[in-house]
Amino acid sequence: MNLDYYQLRHDPFQFPSEHKHIFLSSSHLEALAAITFGVVQRKGFLTVLGNPGLGKTTLLQSIIRDPDQRHLKIIHLSRSRVSFPELLRDVALKLELPVTADDSSGLLRQLYKALQHYYEQGLNVIFLIDEAQDMPVETLENLRLISNLETPSEKIVQIVLFGRPDLWKTLGRQELRQLKQRIAIRANLSPLSPTESRNYIRFRIEKAGGRSDTIFTEKALQWLIRKGGGVPGRIDQLCREALKGGYEHSCRPVSKKEAQKAVDGLTGVQCRRIRQWAVPSLAALLLAWGLREAGLDLDFFPGQPRSLHQGFSKPAGLPESVPGGLKRAASTAASPGKSDPGRETKTPELLPATAPAPVEKSPIPESGPIERKPSGPPLLEGKAFPAEEKGKAPAVAESRGPRSPAPKKKNESVVRRVKKGDNFIQMVREVYGASDQALLDYVKKHNPRIKDFRQIQEGEKIVFPKRKK
Repeated sequence: MNLDYYQLRHDPFQFPSEHKHIFLSSSHLEALAAITFGVVQRKGFLTVLGNPGLGKTTLLQSIIRDPDQRHLKIIHLSRSRVSFPELLRDVALKLELPVTADDSSGLLRQLYKALQHYYEQGLNVIFLIDEAQDMPVETLENLRLISNLETPSEKIVQIVLFGRPDLWKTLGRQELRQLKQRIAIRANLSPLSPTESRNYIRFRIEKAGGRSDTIFTEKALQWLIRKGGGVPGRIDQLCREALKGGYEHSCRPVSKKEAQKAVDGLTGVQCRRIRQWAVPSLAALLLAWGLREAGLDLDFFPGQPRSLHQGFSKPAGLPESVPGGLKRAASTAASPGKSDPGRETKTPELLPATAPAPVEKSPIPESGPIERKPSGPPLLEGKAFPAEEKGKAPAVAESRGPRSPAPKKKNESVVRRVKKGDNFIQMVREVYGASDQALLDYVKKHNPRIKDFRQIQEGEKIVFPKRKK
């Protein structure tokens, strides 16, 4: 695509290179709140699950690129198809430790000393493991040895596993039951709603210096949203191809017709059209054969020689009469199934407490209690809930009951006073019914006096302006 043609500074649908260009939907923000709670409370093991394209890596990068990391030591492990000793070496390299041991026990002792040092300095160490579903079972099984590195009262390392839903099935294996029992929080990413998809496209284009109404027509935008199915990765691919097609045919803004032509070349529409008539034709032939063998001498090919029908050989053992199962199958095939128009919404959950798994004897020698320097709130603390509610789970994990919304007139803004236990994301969701990144930025713009929305104070007033259409 030619960026000058669309008057854009960079490709709006490439992976965001800066933290401010990352779009977080309500599903991402709920998952981030769950991770926040798990890290602050030092829960040990956490998981974030989502299908390809839903933004697991985006969420991971939003944590890594957050500018305020004073109280965190983040270790991003992008290689998952590794053995356990290789994983420990990767961790040692990230921590800039000299690797002097060859076996797992020696590497664990080195790692424990380093984690002790960070703990005493008031740092919370987090391992972020991407594509965890690809990790070998043996490596996953040995991760619990890292979680054994702890003080008598707290975990000194938090491990967050990002992966597809297959990861949870893998953790259900018999040999991984001890690891699964230690997972305290599981967050699930869901597809974007149509409104979030529209805000996502608008957000990405505006961050690239453009306007969505000058890039796509309204019909093209609606078609791309429907075709994307709420999957950010899929939406990026479709919009990028539509922009290429619009540039090649000098069409700006890109029309629905041009977007369809560009995307059809990407998705193989010709093969899809062949399948549309090939499958019904094959079904008709099989039905004709079944009726013929059942004794119903129907002429489906008028004007053709009878040998065409007599050419089928009857399989051995087929009864002369039509069995009841065939009738039921035909009846079932003739009755279309009912589809559920609703969509399941997956939210983060605190997993129920289970009997603690037996802790294997650690290769680390026992030592006295570790004294830790007092530290301020970690990076993620307060991002989804206020610091004074540190011991309480976020709203996504613990429902506090419905709040009666303040009455408002159609064309007026809403002013809400912060109550104890409120957080900014939760309040935006209660007022507007959604809480994506574009909406959060819109509210922040109308409240310039509030310097840090991650640490809103009880009694503070927040203005919620009329929502833009």
